[in-house]
Amino acid sequence: NFKSPLLMLLDLVDNAVDAAMEREENDFAGRVQIYRDLYEVMPGQTYTTGLCIRNNAKEIAPLKEVLQLFISAKANSGSDSIGENGVGLKQSCAALSDLSFVLVKNGLNNFELGIIAKVLQKDDGVYLPCFEFKGGHNGDKIIGQQMLETFTKPKYREVKECIAEYGKVRSGGNPSVARGIARLSKHFDDMNQKFFDEPLVFEVIVDKVIHRGKHSETTGSQDKNDAVREIINELQHEIPRRYLHLNESFKFCVGKKELAFKHWPGKSLFFSIHIIFKLC
Repeated sequence: NFKSPLLMLLDLVDNAVDAAMEREENDFAGRVQIYRDLYEVMPGQTYTTGLCIRNNAKEIAPLKEVLQLFISAKANSGSDSIGENGVGLKQSCAALSDLSFVLVKNGLNNFELGIIAKVLQKDDGVYLPCFEFKGGHNGDKIIGQQMLETFTKPKYREVKECIAEYGKVRSGGNPSVARGIARLSKHFDDMNQKFFDEPLVFEVIVDKVIHRGKHSETTGSQDKNDAVREIINELQHEIPRRYLHLNESFKFCVGKKELAFKHWPGKSLFFSIHIIFKLC
């Protein structure tokens, strides 16, 4: 249903904005961050592997509902329901990458992980697995340890392969379950640290994102870096033009740039004044 990668990305951005939208009746402040998915091999040597979209939310449905095929958890849940729960989340992720992850912080100590992977889909059905973890407080095991124990179970062999693929940070490199788990654990840690005052946080990781022919194992690390840079540059330009309803208190960061949403309202005012003077 999407004619270009930009439209796929903007559908994911729509979801994040819908979830983080401010409501006049309370003091909830919306936040969206779009950033490179990076892996630091050593100081000074960092690889770009994909794109991440993170947002806070007023409400988040259980991830098992979000990932139900052909079902939108927001369809009958009223005007306050979040955007992530639409069918577009699954469609956009599948169109942009062979491997995506959905991370949720649902309360101060509850975390969820969902996987949208091409390799998990079979002729006899679609498989979009999700898992729940605790945050490592009050004697709970740390998330990384919980993931290792879960994904090494025989019934999750193919899921473990997806985690290992995420641990393959360089073209031609080796898959690594340990590295994949460490990377996902870091994202959960960042959720807690960078959104420490937010009990509800949603994040999509699009691994080895497809953009204008630059993708995955057919290209090198520089091409993946270029693809993500092009995406970030496009979004920095397009988002302020498309989201006219966001006010100054909405915190929206793309790459390292904090976006301002005054461009089109200012132009509209200019055109209105120009037309009035012409009529007079």
